[in-house]
Amino acid sequence: MQGVLFASPIGRSNIYQLIGVSFFLLCITQAALNVYLWHECEKKNKELEDRVVEKENQISELQKRINTEKKNKELEDRIVEKENQISELQKRINSVELNSLECPLGWQRFMSSCYQLSTETNTWTHAKQNCESKGARLMILNDETEQRPFIGGVVKIWIGLYGQTENNTSFWYLKGVDGRLLKYG
Repeated sequence: MQGVLFASPIGRSNIYQLIGVSFFLLCITQAALNVYLWHECEKKNKELEDRVVEKENQISELQKRINTEKKNKELEDRIVEKENQISELQKRINSVELNSLECPLGWQRFMSSCYQLSTETNTWTHAKQNCESKGARLMILNDETEQRPFIGGVVKIWIGLYGQTENNTSFWYLKGVDGRLLKYG
């Protein structure tokens, strides 16, 4: 019997054990690598999330700056507009002062207008006609500053408003001699 090799059953069993142990060690190594890679991925994800949050914060800060700059620009534009209005009003004041005429005898000057307080007691219609005959109109009080020199004490005056009630309501319509329409209710 030549050339036939017989393997002993003990030798085969050792090979199977070696293959089994090798496979087991390979599985353990693979599991350890998986845990390591998972941990590294989690670490990288955390770093990326932190960078995303940081970038979002930077974007938010930039947006706030842009909004602030827009508001500042709007405020600057409004300031320029107001300065132009002030300049225009100053020109008008200067023009009125330069072109102002003396008030007629018996009339009082206040701001850029002339006023006459009549000593006659009469109706509103008569007072209106009297003013119109002198090229004037009944006074309309636009603000508290304008009324101070004329209203006070027991002086009774007619002003340039007239009105009527709306039928079946509690609304009053007041119309100024200058054409203004006011509604109160």
